Amino acid sequence: MAVTGPSKRRFIGQLQEPGLPPRNVALVLDSYKREYESVTVTATAYTVLDKLYILVDDDTAGGDVTITLPANIDNTDKTMFVKKLGTTGNVILTPAGSETIDGDTTATIILQYTTLCIASDGTNWQII
Repeated sequence: MAVTGPSKRRFIGQLQEPGLPPRNVALVLDSYKREYESVTVTATAYTVLDKLYILVDDDTAGGDVTITLPANIDNTDKTMFVKKLGTTGNVILTPAGSETIDGDTTATIILQYTTLCIASDGTNWQII
């Protein structure tokens, strides 16, 4: 594997098909995202798009912070970490539509410095 730029990855190898000689192939991924992107939320509401780590500063937000999760259908096998940094309010995770988190309509982080790890199974979010 050779990296060809900050947002591209190139994979080189051989393809062997029955009855044909091996041939060299290259796969270039143009939309590679860094896996460890994070955001610090300082408002009372935030909608997750593509971050892996979400740090919630509820002291700056001044109260409870609602984190709206992306739809599971678009995030199968995705894992996210949400950490509560402050002491002012709660961090409330809300899934999209009728999806659930471990069977519930929300999950709440109450204690400072607590991290919740959630994973998508393609239908609902599961707490790990």
